[in-house]
Amino acid sequence: MTARRVRLARFPFRFIFPALLLLLAPFADRPAAAATISARVEIEPSSRDVAVSNQGVIAMRPGELPLAQVDGAGTLPVAVRAFFVPAGFEVADVRVTRRDETTVATGRLLSTLPRAESEARLELGAPGEAARDAYVLGGGNLAGYRIENVALLPYRFDQATGRLLAARTLDVSLELRPVAARAAGDLVRERHSPEADRVFAEAVAALVANPQDVPAPDASASRSLPTADGFAPQDIPTIDGTAVDMVIVTPAAFEATFQTLADWKTKKGVPTVVRTVEWIEANYPDGHDQAERIRFFLRDAYTKWGTYMLLLGGDYSLVPPRSAWNTYFFGGVEIPTDQYYACLDGTWNDDGDQFWGEGSSGAGPGDNADLFPDVFIGRAPVDNVTQ
Repeated sequence: MTARRVRLARFPFRFIFPALLLLLAPFADRPAAAATISARVEIEPSSRDVAVSNQGVIAMRPGELPLAQVDGAGTLPVAVRAFFVPAGFEVADVRVTRRDETTVATGRLLSTLPRAESEARLELGAPGEAARDAYVLGGGNLAGYRIENVALLPYRFDQATGRLLAARTLDVSLELRPVAARAAGDLVRERHSPEADRVFAEAVAALVANPQDVPAPDASASRSLPTADGFAPQDIPTIDGTAVDMVIVTPAAFEATFQTLADWKTKKGVPTVVRTVEWIEANYPDGHDQAERIRFFLRDAYTKWGTYMLLLGGDYSLVPPRSAWNTYFFGGVEIPTDQYYACLDGTWNDDGDQFWGEGSSGAGPGDNADLFPDVFIGRAPVDNVTQ
C-alpha cells in the first residue's frame, strides 16, 4: 500500500512542529539497513475531547488534541508525532496496531463538526477512501536528519455498535523504501562541530517517537577551541580556515558594538563572526531581495563554516524578516518570520511567484517550504547602539 499524503487546510504549524527544534549529526548521510522503523505511542484519552447530547449525539471537540476532518470517519481528534527516518529512505506506508482500547461513549457520531473561525483543523484522507488509523503528513530535514510527521487517530467510531472507542496505546510501524538521491535544495554540511553534533542529536532524540533509531554522535570526536588571537576564519565561508559556530548579522552602524559580543563569545569557546548587511549585499548580489541574499550567505556559513547559531542584530527595518504567505487567517495574509533564516533547505518559493512559504492547498503544493530549522536563531530587535 502506498502512503498517502494529506491536504493541509488552514492548519498552523504549531500543531506539527514544536518551536525551535534543531538537529545536526555527522552520520546523516550513512546508509541505513532497516526497512521498517517502529515505535509505541501512548495517548491518554480525555473527557474534554468528547461531548454527548441528551439525544445521544456524540460530538468531538478540541481538547487535549486538535481535531481533524477524516474522510470516511468524520471529525476526530488527532495526535501528530514526529519520526526519525534513516538517511537514504523515505516512508512508503504506515501501519498501526491499536491496544488498550476502551469505550468512551455510545450513541451517534456527528460526522462533521462545525469549525470555529479560530480553530485549526487537518483534513485527512480522500473522498471514497476508507479511513485509516494513521496518515503521513510529510516532513523535512533538521540539519541532515530526515523527520516525518504522522497523524495518529487514537479514536474510532464503530458503526455496527454505535461505540466511540479510544486506544491508549498505538504501535506504529513505518514501512520504508530507498530513495535514489537527496531532494534538490537540501543542504549537506561539509564541516561539523562535535558540540553541536552532541546537542542536536540529543534534541532530535527528545523530539521523535523512535529515539532508539537516532544515530549517536562520535563521542571521541573533539576540536580544539580557538583563542581570540588564533581565530582566523576566511572572509567568505569556506572549509579552509577556522570553523565558525556563531554568526551575527547586523547593519554596519552596529558592527563595532556587536563585534565586542563576538570577541567575548570567541574567548568563551564559541567562535563567532560579525557580517554586516552591507557586506552580504556586496558579496551575495544574486538574491531576489535582501532577505534572500542574507539567506544565501547563511547557507554557505552553515555548510562550510559549520555554523549552527545565528543572531540577527537589529529590528525588522534593519535586518528584514521574510514575509510568509499564510491562508489560515482571513483568506490570506503575509506574516513576518525569522524562521526563513533558520530553515535553510530549499528556496521557500518553489513556484517562483510573489508569495513565499505558501502551504499546500487544493490549488497546489505551494512552495514546499521545509520548516525544520537548521540553526539556533535569535534576534536583538535594537534600533540604535544605545539599545
